[in-house]
Amino acid sequence: MSSQENIHTQELCSRISKSQKDLAKSILIGAPGGPAGYLRRASVAQLTHELGTAFFQRQQLSAAMADTFLEHLCLLDIDSEPVAARSTSVIATIGECPPARNQRNPQRTPRRFLKMLPHLLSLLRPLCGPEAEVELVKGSRVLVTVDPAFRTRGDASIVWVDYPNIVKVVSVGGRIYIDDGLISLQVKKIGPDGLETQVESGGLLGSRKGVNLPGAEVDLPGLSEQDVLDLRFGVQHNVDIVFASFVRKASDVAAIRAALGPEGRHIKIISKIENHEGVKKFDEILEVSDGIMVARGDLGIEIPAEKVFLAQKMMIGRCNLAGKPVVCATQMLESMITKPRPTRAETSDVANAVLDGADCIMLSGETAKGLFPVDAVKMQHAIAREAEAAVYHRQLFEELRRAAPLSRDPTEVTAIGAVEAAFKCCAAAIVVLTTTGRSAQLLSRYRPRAVVIAVTRSAQAARQAHLCRGVFPLLYSEPPETIWADDVDRRVQFGIESGEPSTFPSLCPPRPWTGIFSLLTASSTPTQRALPLSSDARVSLRGSQRRRDVLASGGRGTGWGGGRGRGHVWEEGSRGEVSLAAARTGGQSKK
Repeated sequence: MSSQENIHTQELCSRISKSQKDLAKSILIGAPGGPAGYLRRASVAQLTHELGTAFFQRQQLSAAMADTFLEHLCLLDIDSEPVAARSTSVIATIGECPPARNQRNPQRTPRRFLKMLPHLLSLLRPLCGPEAEVELVKGSRVLVTVDPAFRTRGDASIVWVDYPNIVKVVSVGGRIYIDDGLISLQVKKIGPDGLETQVESGGLLGSRKGVNLPGAEVDLPGLSEQDVLDLRFGVQHNVDIVFASFVRKASDVAAIRAALGPEGRHIKIISKIENHEGVKKFDEILEVSDGIMVARGDLGIEIPAEKVFLAQKMMIGRCNLAGKPVVCATQMLESMITKPRPTRAETSDVANAVLDGADCIMLSGETAKGLFPVDAVKMQHAIAREAEAAVYHRQLFEELRRAAPLSRDPTEVTAIGAVEAAFKCCAAAIVVLTTTGRSAQLLSRYRPRAVVIAVTRSAQAARQAHLCRGVFPLLYSEPPETIWADDVDRRVQFGIESGEPSTFPSLCPPRPWTGIFSLLTASSTPTQRALPLSSDARVSLRGSQRRRDVLASGGRGTGWGGGRGRGHVWEEGSRGEVSLAAARTGGQSKK
């Protein structure tokens, strides 16, 4: 090392214990990187000494502070234990059970189950989409007909499909895939009301299986009559999220939004990209959707299997840039349907989806019909926690910040500042008060290493917040205070106390806080300051009556919590949105 680096090392080591001194020296001498990296890691060691056990996320810490991505990879440690909460949400498909078979109220069992849980979960409803359905028995020669007379008269030689124009969109030599590609038929001859096909890959199938026509430009409507009925049913039963199947263009999403009507305007629409046309028109679909699902099963049939990973990375990357949640789904732990442990390729697949930037990872057959549903969820949880610690957050945040266009939106500007401040002070949590969930989504967009604790009075906004990576929603059910500043005090304190072991045991253990308090206004620049907060500290925006009046009108205020910090308040409608970044020790958590 240079003489200047030795001076910095000596100054640092003179203020820390022997064990911390050895750690600092090993970081300075043994780790790759230039002088800037040495000094940065020295400052991290000093900060660790100052914060003691309150340091937030110690897993893969050396790698997190690397100067380059290659250096980051070199510093990953397989013995680094997980200490922070999982940020990526796990979506599980619940299979049919006897109490849920009541046709009048099929959501009774899921709703009753959710009430038993200590955490807020969202309930979503997938749409069937425009997939054709068939009843097929294995055979060498099969006539695929659209004649309604054969709807209930299929056998080993004739099957009926519910897509009349199939004879117009396929060509001789083309292939028809059934049941996610398990059955493959090659078209030999095209007739006026049917197709003569030869079975290339056969198997025994039940009724109502999906049909894929790769390469064909199908003219099926984006929304069927049954889909419209399903959407109205979902609105009546307060569904939070709709997964729209086989979205090919922006107008398909617009039709779903129109079918939801004014009563369903708060329902999130997640567009499933499952075909070549949807990939090519991804940008226009993303613009009108609330989020995207990378449905790799059908997509792997519509496009070559070796190109699916390209589509996955492209779509996740564009969703990250747009700040919209993205779900990675299909066959993530497929072998756990029948086996208690996944293959090594499957564990790498889940980890790479997290590293790519997915907000949610989904289990389908693994939990709907698998023999080890609980083990599958536990495995995804464990893989996600390890992968999240391996994300190079410094580079990711800088790239997202540079890619973001200039904005006059005070909420987004403050979100960027809060995330950057959380990085600078090594915060463990960012507490945000939100009405609609937008502020929490903006914070998640810039991928803080700290978790985001979102306090809201809206139960639906809290449930929908699970779509965003790293967001832990908390429902605040107390009535609003007459004085807005007092109401903010109580909600902020609720967010702080919810980090205590008695109410949120798996998020943060009982250790001292360090925090960043951030308020914003539409007319001035937000300011932030680190606040040391003890476990029994109280955060207050109140001072004199004059200060309360200024706060309520959107002026300057003061925050207390074991320290003082200046801030601003910005009103959004009748209620403001306030962000508080608080650093504390990470714990273990599941959503």
